[in-house]
Amino acid sequence: MENKDISLKAILKSKGNDKCIDCGTEDPQFISINNGVFICFNCATVHKTLNEEITKLQNISEDLDEAELKLLYNGGNDRFIQNLISFELVKNNNHLSLNEMKIKQKYLYKASDFYRRLLEAEVNNLELPERPDNQLGKQFIEGYEISKDTEKGVLSKIGGFFSSTANKAKNKIEKLEIKDKLKTAGSKTVNAMKDAGAFIKEKAVEVKESQFGQKVSQTADKGIDKIKSLFSSKDKTESNIEEN
Repeated sequence: MENKDISLKAILKSKGNDKCIDCGTEDPQFISINNGVFICFNCATVHKTLNEEITKLQNISEDLDEAELKLLYNGGNDRFIQNLISFELVKNNNHLSLNEMKIKQKYLYKASDFYRRLLEAEVNNLELPERPDNQLGKQFIEGYEISKDTEKGVLSKIGGFFSSTANKAKNKIEKLEIKDKLKTAGSKTVNAMKDAGAFIKEKAVEVKESQFGQKVSQTADKGIDKIKSLFSSKDKTESNIEEN
């Protein structure tokens, strides 16, 4: 940066600096000095759980010295994300999140550690650090790995929620399947009885409207009606169960 005055107001007008780098909320109130990024109040609470080696937090209203302004001028939200993109760690805006673990990850990669050292070297006119290869950059800094217990805890909660939802859905589906099976079975039975009734009626005609033939026909009709009534009743019962 030249010896001209670069104000924080001017830096905030640069691409992406008017929003929180972690969640995208407008008008960020905090700065992570060593990462050269701007963050909102809520995401700042996540940064506070990390030490200053990872993220040196400062309120945006506090005064900044020349070196800090230069660091923000050289850095900024967009350049930080572009660094992660170059390591194939993020794509487009998929880094935006309110999830604490996802926010932390961005700053715990070796790629991010390289970037912080790069900014520091630029500001202090030091030898620039060697860029690690993508595979190494995707690893977490030693001693700052995301806790597997934390991951398991989060996944367990998510799994529990979906398991409970799935069980409820399964019960409803089973009820519907039972109902469908009853309907299918009932339909087949009624059709069979209709065929039988038609056959019996046909035979009854052959006995030329005899009393026996008429009785047989009437019996067949009553049987079909009874079966229809039975399955209609079961449909109503299943419907009541489902509603309750």
